[in-house]
Amino acid sequence: MSTLQTNEEARPIRPQRELLTADASFDNDKMHVLLKNGTEVTVPLWWYPRLYHATPQQRRNWRILPFGDALHWPDIDEDLDVHGFIHGLKAPGARPPTVQ
Repeated sequence: MSTLQTNEEARPIRPQRELLTADASFDNDKMHVLLKNGTEVTVPLWWYPRLYHATPQQRRNWRILPFGDALHWPDIDEDLDVHGFIHGLKAPGARPPTVQ
């Protein structure tokens, strides 16, 4: 299940070669996605509540989807694409964590 709502008309049928995913990693509050062209995109985890609330083990269990421009986390049933990361598209209802 994808938590993103994107404009499908703006997305090419086949991913652009420069937007293919090579790797993903996490720190305490960010996700880092390395593209095959060497670009690294970093986004805050709170943009994607399922990932934010997932355990480190669940976050590490991801797969690149067949077209190469999206990631899937089977443990939390989440699919996210590189286009959303680059364009700053947060999951609907995502809110930054409150500072205490």
